[in-house]
Amino acid sequence: MLRLFTHRLPFVFKSICFAGLLVWGMYFCFYEITSLLGRHLLQVEGVDIDVADLVLRLDLSRVGLLVFALSVFFFFYVIDVVFFTRRLDEEIKESLSDRKLEGHFSHFYENRSFHDYVDSSSSLFSFYKSLDNLKTARIVLEVGTIRQLMNTSSEGFLLVSKDLVVTHINHIAEEQLGLIPGEIIGEAVSRQISNEKLLLSLDKAFEFDHRILDVDIEEHSLLVSIFPLKDKFGDVLRCLIVFKQKTSEEVSDKVVVEGDSGDNKKVDDL
Repeated sequence: MLRLFTHRLPFVFKSICFAGLLVWGMYFCFYEITSLLGRHLLQVEGVDIDVADLVLRLDLSRVGLLVFALSVFFFFYVIDVVFFTRRLDEEIKESLSDRKLEGHFSHFYENRSFHDYVDSSSSLFSFYKSLDNLKTARIVLEVGTIRQLMNTSSEGFLLVSKDLVVTHINHIAEEQLGLIPGEIIGEAVSRQISNEKLLLSLDKAFEFDHRILDVDIEEHSLLVSIFPLKDKFGDVLRCLIVFKQKTSEEVSDKVVVEGDSGDNKKVDDL
């Protein structure tokens, strides 16, 4: 019964009950004390005191002041509880909204008692823990699959997190970039790769969620493509950078184009 009253009933109803019990308790104590005093005076001194008449002689202004003070305290208590519960509902709703789940689990932020809040909080924490476990398992599976594909491919691959930290690179990419095996893992891309064109393209891929194809990295004779990898909510988690070695035809074509441009310039000068 006590658990039902303290945990399952609405806040306002419980507050009204507590305030009523407090006023009744104060009145009961006062009545008992005055009755005891009256009986004592009647037995010892032979003085008969009418308790009801004594109550009527009380200073109503002081009684009213006491009741007013209790009412103000009760009012601010209720306001505080109401604002606290609303803020808690908003925080729960915002937490679900960040994960785009507020429409499916609205009962988590539609609580009416402390018991509901305790149950909702416990269920929400368990739900988030399950999501984290599923997310971790999915990421491990995806990364493991991607790593197997990367290590068996003839092209260079580089995985970069949203913080621009390298999480995986295959040996082909290490050879193409002239890196020591394993030295770039866990490091920022900019610490090992200084090509501004590549770094700017990577920033654009994260910022605008666009694929970037065939970026020409002349110093290594590479063509670089960047592919954003998203989660199920459409948020970019990492980028896959693919390094393709230029063929001899592509290199010769570039030389020819540059040579033609130089010849044209000389003709114009003449």
